[in-house]
Amino acid sequence: ISQIEEIKSKKKSEVERLTRESDDAKKKLDAKYKRDFEAKENIRNEFRKKFNDLVEANGKKEEELRRSKKTNEGMIESVINEYDNMMEDKEKEIEALNQEIAERDKRWRDLKEELGTLEAEEAKINEIKAKIQAKQDQLDYEEKRQEEIVFGIQNAW
Repeated sequence: ISQIEEIKSKKKSEVERLTRESDDAKKKLDAKYKRDFEAKENIRNEFRKKFNDLVEANGKKEEELRRSKKTNEGMIESVINEYDNMMEDKEKEIEALNQEIAERDKRWRDLKEELGTLEAEEAKINEIKAKIQAKQDQLDYEEKRQEEIVFGIQNAW
């Protein structure tokens, strides 16, 4: 009986430890998931703002070019070259931003995959908990049965 109680105590403490570990892992993952999501949203908002700023700046430059065309062709060529250079630079910036978005999307997918792995591990832990509970129930039944047998023997004497 004392061995059964000792086993019962060990199993109970192991279940509690596994439950705490599972809860801690879930909290850490949830916090990490939220931080990564917010960081990605912030970057997307920055990209949108940069894009809108570029569109506005380009619109102003285009207006400027149209006015200057009427005044001086030499000046127009200079402005057009400047505009082309600026557009090339902006295209490079946009490409870099798109590449950064792609990298962050990949990281996002990787994080989702990690989340799936952790959820699968959590499911395994829950399965183990269920098995432990079943063993605990079996031990409880056997302990009760032993007590009934001992009680029956004592009454027989």
